[in-house]
Amino acid sequence: MRKRILSVIIGVFIAVIPAAVTESKTSVKSNIKWLVEPQFNNARSFSEGLAEVHKGERICFVDKNGQVVIELDPRFDYATKFSEGLVMVSVARLTENARWGYIDNSGKTAIEPVIAFSDKFSYINGDFTNGLAAVEKSGRWGFMDKSGTMIIEPGFDSVRKFSEGLAVVRKNSKSGYIDTSGKTVISLQFEDAFPFSEGIAAVKKSGKWGFIDKTGNIIIEPQYDSPGEFSENLAKFKKDGKWGFIDKTGRIVAAPQFENAREFSEGLAMVSRDGKWGYIDKTGKIVIEPRFVFTVKYMEYLSDFSEGLAVVEVNGKWGYIDKTGRFILEAQFEKAGNFFEGAAAVRKDDKYGFILNPLNSGEQEKSLTQIGQLIGDVKSVTGGEIIVGGNKIGERVMMGDKLCLYANDKIIILRSTFPMMTVSKCEVISGARSEIKKGMKVYRYTAKKKD
Repeated sequence: MRKRILSVIIGVFIAVIPAAVTESKTSVKSNIKWLVEPQFNNARSFSEGLAEVHKGERICFVDKNGQVVIELDPRFDYATKFSEGLVMVSVARLTENARWGYIDNSGKTAIEPVIAFSDKFSYINGDFTNGLAAVEKSGRWGFMDKSGTMIIEPGFDSVRKFSEGLAVVRKNSKSGYIDTSGKTVISLQFEDAFPFSEGIAAVKKSGKWGFIDKTGNIIIEPQYDSPGEFSENLAKFKKDGKWGFIDKTGRIVAAPQFENAREFSEGLAMVSRDGKWGYIDKTGKIVIEPRFVFTVKYMEYLSDFSEGLAVVEVNGKWGYIDKTGRFILEAQFEKAGNFFEGAAAVRKDDKYGFILNPLNSGEQEKSLTQIGQLIGDVKSVTGGEIIVGGNKIGERVMMGDKLCLYANDKIIILRSTFPMMTVSKCEVISGARSEIKKGMKVYRYTAKKKD
């Protein structure tokens, strides 16, 4: 688990998909709408309204006006992204004396950095989810809260972060699930296990992978060589060396035929043939022919669709395509990342800045509605609290989930703080609270999380 986390920590900032192809002859938009003009040495995508940038040797966070709102102490040499109001920072990251801690969105230290392999925490594992983050002490894993208090004492060989209220834990070569109180809710009985996604999780028994529900009952018998997580009601699977897709009943939607595949995002999934990547829809039909060549080292930097667009490379320059494969922004950037919270980090003339999503809010809303991501609508706006209502919302939204709505071509990101059966209390984490009105439609925010 540590190797996987460290690979992300030392990985590149910006997601890219190179492709040695000739740009489409269809019309493209070359006009760039800059949110923040290029001026930084490096940049990371927006998360909870703030984006990490490098100004010289200093790590800073800027808002969507390009104003520096947090300038990290020079002792910090690395930062992740904001998650539930906190961001992980490090001191002496690549040394045996590495220390890890957290700051909040005002720049105040929330959890003081501690020395790795000390008698407190020997390693801090990234994002907070469901109010908890994984920590290691003397080779054993547990979970702490946002004050740094150990809530679930280290007693596991390894853990995965919480998802939908449950976390995978492993002990004595067996995996199971605990809840946020530390109670074992699905016994440690599996050879391996994935986090829950859409109420279903992949588990391994007798060398094969299948899927269980939150009671631990097997709903799709173990039969696959490798699994994926459910996303938009479909999951990838590998059998006999090829990848395909199934629905939640185990019905095959796309037969195993691809060399590789990604999870669905905004109605499309990346698949590869003959070393080239394209996209299929939820019927398994190829809608963008495989023509993009993937050369980035780490798989997590492939470009899923995010906010209606995907980033691709043509002859050493990066641009953006829509879901028909048409270039919306021509290949013109030296590097480019996916859109998050309405903006993307790009490099032009050797400096990083942020561009606005060229798709208008109506186009983005239509896309989310078509793939069934509509959650409900705003029932009330009182102070900083937003009440969102919808059919069986308590079964569809978990605490900490991100939701979104659109106002005047701007995206507003909410975080669910208390989901109930028919409503969910939410807080604004990015965008103007003043633009939220009763009756506005609310969607599940589908941008991919970066682990």
